[in-house]
Amino acid sequence: MDMKAPEYIAAIGDWIRGCISCHEGCCKAVSDGATFDPYLVKLPTRCIEVTATGARLRDTLGSTGCYVTMSHRWNPVTETFKTTPSNYQERISGADLGPLSKNFDDAIAIVRRLGIQYIWIDSICIIQGSEDWDQEKWKMGQYYQHALFTISAIGRGARPMHGSSFLDPSPARAPKSLVRLPFRQEGVRKGSVYLYRRDHNAYLLFHTDVNNSELHSRGWVFQERLLSKRIIYFTHRESFLECCSQLPQSFCNDMVKPPSLEVQERLMFGTFRSVPILPHYGLKLNFTMEHDSPLNIWYTIATSYSATTLTNKCDHLAAISGAAFEYGQAIEKQVENREGNKKGKQVQTIPQYLSGLWLQDIHHGLMWLTEDIQSPPCVCGAPSWAWLSYQGAINWPPRGIHAQPALRVLSAECEPAPQGVHNLPEVVIMTLQLRVKATMQPVLVVPGLQDRSRVGQLTDTLFLPQFRPNCQTATSTRTKQDSNEPYAVCHPNSPDLTGGWAMFERSPEVGQWADTPSGTVTLAVHVGSRRTGDGNALIRDFLNLGRTVYEVIFVESIGNNTFRRLGAGMIFDCNVIKGFQRDEEIEIILK
Repeated sequence: MDMKAPEYIAAIGDWIRGCISCHEGCCKAVSDGATFDPYLVKLPTRCIEVTATGARLRDTLGSTGCYVTMSHRWNPVTETFKTTPSNYQERISGADLGPLSKNFDDAIAIVRRLGIQYIWIDSICIIQGSEDWDQEKWKMGQYYQHALFTISAIGRGARPMHGSSFLDPSPARAPKSLVRLPFRQEGVRKGSVYLYRRDHNAYLLFHTDVNNSELHSRGWVFQERLLSKRIIYFTHRESFLECCSQLPQSFCNDMVKPPSLEVQERLMFGTFRSVPILPHYGLKLNFTMEHDSPLNIWYTIATSYSATTLTNKCDHLAAISGAAFEYGQAIEKQVENREGNKKGKQVQTIPQYLSGLWLQDIHHGLMWLTEDIQSPPCVCGAPSWAWLSYQGAINWPPRGIHAQPALRVLSAECEPAPQGVHNLPEVVIMTLQLRVKATMQPVLVVPGLQDRSRVGQLTDTLFLPQFRPNCQTATSTRTKQDSNEPYAVCHPNSPDLTGGWAMFERSPEVGQWADTPSGTVTLAVHVGSRRTGDGNALIRDFLNLGRTVYEVIFVESIGNNTFRRLGAGMIFDCNVIKGFQRDEEIEIILK
């Protein structure tokens, strides 16, 4: 398919118009559900104005209109064409930008042929290496959400130092089996119809060329993809259209449908085991409020984002701030609707957003777990209890049945807002520490959790790979040496009796425990409780056949009644639980 052909551009226009006219959800803000007109939105601070013969950088001065955004991989070529304090005045004066990288020229050409006036490209529209970046980075989520559509440059030309265009056809697109059939009208031959066999289905192409692309392994790009209402992915073999209301589709109208259960089993265990299963978060459709509550969606967002990488690790908070701003408002709205307008309702002085977690669900949020071996703490300055402090993939155990919170947040200390951005509503501030009230107990942690299936069943955590012996999915290439191994938790007086499990993400002592058969004593803070057990949940609760499991985080003292998180886990040992129940709550600081 020639992506430069007029028919191709016309198909893009038809798809955009069809989405806007038929998909109400694709024109609603995530935060409050308010409908907006993508043809009449507030423009970014600066845009590239596209004319019939060129392009220039323009200060929009708060005006409204329609624009397109671009998602691309930064590389040495990008650095050559970026806007800096040294060339900004020349560019903003109205001078033509001239030839840019082939990626940018491709994107501008598409916008021009669609008759759209503006395109926003971060490296050109933000003054790099200046205070302008410090302000604009907080607005990027809004820019992508309100764009008419986003151009995602994944093809060959998007790769570092590659000289080709992402619109150039590649040999991979050429059909291998082509048949020409005559086309007749009223018995008279008018032309020919061409049929060809496609060697790849849309599902596999979308997974390998889009989800598994280098571009989508980047942290900033994850947010761009998440908040964009419509995206066109240009890959080296096929191009795909995706919006928030439908499954992605190719330009040949092939829908990206997840395979049937039978096909999944063949992919997982049969001859096609090397073919990956499309992850549920690989589709924009799964991040809409129609799919789940905003709070549950946030955990999927955090899990997905944690698997991406950032060139500048200090951007760990900022690169997800747009999503936090949008979904945070939706979460707060949900809480308000649930509580109603209660008279005398206590004024909340603690921030709702706590460095990647949410106050109203802090008990579940604190239970994040690391998937891989220990990584160094993130340099972004996030506190140890926040998943943002970890450089690597994380996840959460499933919510417990009738889960009850135990830990109480009394106050939170936040860092001061960056200079010059106090009035920006999109700015997300880092929470540095929590003052909480909870019970705490010493427990023995022993390396090498035995009988993982039994322990996983007792705590309803069999979903974790660490509790499924010899489990290897087609989506994972991690070896046992790469994965984060669980530890057994015991009462200090009963080192041979496993009473729970623990997983750690930090502490220099963790690496030394593996050679210490007797383990080490550490402190566990009671975060929440859940009921677990075999059989039907209603019958189990009625007959009181379930067991109580304590959800805990493990901490170490760093002085002055202040503690640092080491990991998380679950405890079902009755003696340890009785110890928690006997002790009174104490105030501590988590940092």
